[in-house]
Amino acid sequence: MKRFRMVSFAGMLLVSAQLVFAQATASISLIATAERLARRGASTRDARMLLAAAEVLVVVERGSVRVRRLGAPDMPRGPWQGPLSSHSLLLLASEFASDAGDWELADALASRLAGANTGPPRPSTPAAGLPQPPVEPSRGATGGAVWADAFLKRGSQATYTIEFDAGSGPNRLQVSAVNSGANLECVLLDGNPGTEIATVVSVSGTCRVQWKQSVRARMTLRIRNRSADTFFVISSN
Repeated sequence: MKRFRMVSFAGMLLVSAQLVFAQATASISLIATAERLARRGASTRDARMLLAAAEVLVVVERGSVRVRRLGAPDMPRGPWQGPLSSHSLLLLASEFASDAGDWELADALASRLAGANTGPPRPSTPAAGLPQPPVEPSRGATGGAVWADAFLKRGSQATYTIEFDAGSGPNRLQVSAVNSGANLECVLLDGNPGTEIATVVSVSGTCRVQWKQSVRARMTLRIRNRSADTFFVISSN
């Protein structure tokens, strides 16, 4: 089932906003993977398993500078201190390594917690004022496809801003919950807070939005969870 809407306003013409109700698709969440490892590691007091889970979360926490989440994110809670994070898992792993007499691992974890081994820096954003690239036949998120991994509690919402290029080809965003029974509402707006372009309710835990735009613009994606707690993944072209 598809719905179309024509929207015209200053500085931008959306040729079409096409809502696509997706078929069931498999979604792999790194946060969900890290949580499973963390709960198993905590239950068995396995410091190395907790370290593996923390390393997975480091990838998520670095994320993409081109996907900005507004406000503090939801994160699962468990036998670690506070919301799930690489730091909370490193603290618990350090405690277990010390208790087990694994001093080599305990020293390595202490170094990580002190700020060493932070990994490569995140890529910088383009400098302001640089000439805009020419319009190409098929566009997507500025700088290339984006990805974000997140967790959303029942009844809560998450808001993201992503810049998209213009072109004759469509721009696309997809939100896929790990739980195929999740009920998500995805709202696309031009700007922040912005003008509403499209709203779609997920089918089988997935919703897709497809549209065209005539100029580069920052779009806002608002995701509401109307079902049980769920992990989800955002991707674009």
